Amino acid sequence: MRVLVTGATGLVGGAVVGELLSRGLRVRALVRAASPLDALGPPPHGGVELAVGYVLDRAAVERALSGCQ
Repeated sequence: MRVLVTGATGLVGGAVVGELLSRGLRVRALVRAASPLDALGPPPHGGVELAVGYVLDRAAVERALSGCQ
């Protein structure tokens, strides 16, 4: 299962990403820039797939959601 997380570079979103990864789920993060992964904190966040776009851009969100459940 792949889960899309918006706000993944924030405090709560980063914690959500970490929890999902610890449960063995695949994570895709909707981010504004291509290199914010360091903002997610220490590993294991290296397994996060990035989808670049803005949450208010409908087309970007639809692309990010493709393949997610």
